[in-house]
Order: sequence, then structure tokens, then C-alpha cells
Amino acid sequence: MLTGQDADWHYMNNPGPSAFDGPQGFLLDSINWAGSGTGMGLVSLGMTGSGTCGGPLLGLSGYGSDCNGTDNVQIPAAYTGFPINTGLTSAGLSNWRTSAHAAFFSLDLTKWTGINVDGTDSCSAAPGACYVTIVSAATGGGGIGGGGTPVPEPAELGMFGLGLLLIRLFASRRRRVA
Repeated sequence: MLTGQDADWHYMNNPGPSAFDGPQGFLLDSINWAGSGTGMGLVSLGMTGSGTCGGPLLGLSGYGSDCNGTDNVQIPAAYTGFPINTGLTSAGLSNWRTSAHAAFFSLDLTKWTGINVDGTDSCSAAPGACYVTIVSAATGGGGIGGGGTPVPEPAELGMFGLGLLLIRLFASRRRRVA
């Protein structure tokens, strides 16, 4: 996931952590989305850490970026059901005193899905083509292949296996006693 929204700064400052529908929810959903797949997920927030826009390119290809900011972040209707947007609205992702510092355009749609857009079209690309947040096309819907099916955590699988082992041991011991 690449985003022009620096939700970590906005969580600490403005609008703060008071409601889930804002920076807090954006951060939690992003981290949960990154952990829902089979490999290592990546969450890249909007600022470089040096006060400049754009964020790191991370050696990834298939998109261009633009450094015009926006305070109007919109979730297109087609993506409201994506796990990364759960509990979030366009209103909650906007009006953070520059909600996003960068946008992405010229997407290679085989690699990326644009799930949040610049509602003001302030970037230099064609109108309607500026995405504030993009996710890998294969996992855009979360989980394996974008299907939205959660992947069990290793600890959950371990507990499940331990439970089965204990049931089997208890059953075999019970047979010996009887």
C-alpha cells in the first residue's frame, strides 16, 4: 500500500485519535490489510520524514507520483467494501489540514488498484486520475488474491493444533482407563 496520507502524524496532531473514522482507522485498517496476505505486507505513508511530499518510491514501478496536496480524499463507491476502507468514509479521510501530500497517477492496472482518490483533482494528471492511496492489484480486496478471505495467524494455527492433540490424548487415555 502506498498513500499520500501521513496518517501517523495526523493521528498525533490533527484531527487526532478521537474517532476511528480518520487517521486512527486508516492506520489500523492499513496494518491489518498488510498482515492479511501470505507474504510480507508493506504500508508506506505519505511523507519522507524530512518534511517533503511524495514518500519513498521504494524501487516500485508502474505508477507516477505528484506532490500537490489535497484536503478532499474520496473513497470511490466500488472500493467502500474493501477491508482497507472498513469503517472509513470520505468525510473521515478529509479535512486533516492537508489530508494527503501526494497522489499517484498513470497506474499500471495489472500492478495497482487506486482505492482513494483526490476529490479536487489538484494533481497534474488528467481529471479523475489522481489516486491518494493505491494497493497491489493482486491483494486489493485483502487476503489471498484479493478475495478478502482472512489468513489465519501462525499462533492461531498452533493453538488449533494443540487443541486437537489434547483431545486425541484425552480420548486415548480415556479408552485405556475404561
